[in-house]
Amino acid sequence: ECDLRGGINLCGSVHDVTVVNNFIHDFELGGDALTIKQIAGVSTTEAEGIFKEQGLGAYNITVKGNYFENVSTGVYIVGAKGNIEVDGNFCKNQFGPFPRGQICQFYKCNTTPDTYLRIENNFSYIDGNLPLQRAFMTNGRWGGEDHINCNNCFGCKESPILIRNNYIYGGSGSSSNSGIMAGDCGGEYYHILDNTVYYSENCGIGLCGGTGSVVKGNRI
Repeated sequence: ECDLRGGINLCGSVHDVTVVNNFIHDFELGGDALTIKQIAGVSTTEAEGIFKEQGLGAYNITVKGNYFENVSTGVYIVGAKGNIEVDGNFCKNQFGPFPRGQICQFYKCNTTPDTYLRIENNFSYIDGNLPLQRAFMTNGRWGGEDHINCNNCFGCKESPILIRNNYIYGGSGSSSNSGIMAGDCGGEYYHILDNTVYYSENCGIGLCGGTGSVVKGNRI
C-alpha cells in the first residue's frame, strides 16, 4: 500500500514475493533508451544489452491489485521460475519506449507441471491521443506496445500459460502494437480465454507460433 514515483526491482534469487495494492506512477526517467527499457513498475532486471537476462533466479512472484500510471511498463519479469501471477492490476498510459509499453511483459518464463503463469483480471488503458503515444524519437520509439506480451515463454500441456479475463483499451502510433501477443519469438501451450480488446489499432490477439494453444471466448 505504497505511493511510489519509481519502481520495485526484484534483484537476485528473491522468492515468495507479493506486491499488492500499490500506486506506482509518473516515472521521470534519465539515461539512454537502453537504460529506460530496463525499468518498470515491478521488474526483474536484464543484464547489459537487450534480451540478455541476468539469470538471478527470482521465483514465486505475485503482483496483484496495483495501479500503474505513466510508467514505461507495468510488470516486466525476466527469467523467473515457479508460480508467477499478475492479477487484478490497472495500468494507464504506459509509454515504453519499444519494446516496453505493456501492462505486463514476460521473457523466458516457463511453466512446469507443478507451476503456473497466470495473467488474469487486469485492465490496461492507453489514451492514443496523448502526444507521447504518437511520438517517435531518435533514441527509441515511444508509446504503448502490446498490452500483454509473452516472449520466449513456454507453457506445458499440464499447465498452460493462462491469459484470461483481461480488459484492454487503446493503442499508440506503433505499427506493431497489439492487445495480446503470445509466443513472441517462440512459445507454446497458451490458453487465451475470455479477454476483451478495444481499439488496439493493429492486431487484437496475436499468436506467433508454437503448438498446443487455445484462443477462445475473446471479444475484439
